[in-house]
Amino acid sequence: MTAMIDSLLTYLHPLMNAASDYPFGFGELAAGSALVFAILVSLAMILGIYALVAIFYMKLFAKANVPAWKAWVPIVNMWKFLELGGYPGAISLLTLANLIPCIGSIAYIVCLVFMCMAAYQIGLKLGQDGAWVVLYIFVAIVWLGIMAFNKAIWNDSLGKPALGPERPPTWPPYNSGVPPYGGGVPPYGGSTPYYGSGTTPTGSYYQPASMYPQSIPVPPSGYPPTPPTNP
Repeated sequence: MTAMIDSLLTYLHPLMNAASDYPFGFGELAAGSALVFAILVSLAMILGIYALVAIFYMKLFAKANVPAWKAWVPIVNMWKFLELGGYPGAISLLTLANLIPCIGSIAYIVCLVFMCMAAYQIGLKLGQDGAWVVLYIFVAIVWLGIMAFNKAIWNDSLGKPALGPERPPTWPPYNSGVPPYGGGVPPYGGSTPYYGSGTTPTGSYYQPASMYPQSIPVPPSGYPPTPPTNP
């Protein structure tokens, strides 16, 4: 973001100098207009990026049963992100100390480290490999977008337990014999589970062929019998 603003100001600097050579105060007016234009463009870019990040937070929070409004409030979204990762949300207040020389920089770095740790835990709860945290470290907004819009289901039992008043979804471990990832009572009798293979949360039902009736059904009384088939 800073590099984009510097490039814009570098482009506008010659125009501002050329405009300042005109008489009758036109140069000062043009220079001021160029500066206002640069500020408005920079502000629009900052607000656009913030809105995009807030949308990503909102989609991610929805998977963990967190109200959408918490994704749009500054500091609050970081607070909730940390809590979903199993760390105290108050750590996000360290970003406010960034205005203090020396101490503020250290506090900000500490907050970033905990954000990365929370991202690692959140990735695990979404069924992702721990190596995905590397993407968050280098391009956090891309990681956030992927985790927000993928089809992964939140399982809080796969990582550090979340903090806060909300209760994110918690599913039993795979092959535990408890639905929906294994076990269950077969609809046709027997003891074979019908909730899939017990290894992946597909949500679809698998019913072995042995559980279906093998005999030909007998039509009810009063109906003509099934005609024999020719060999």
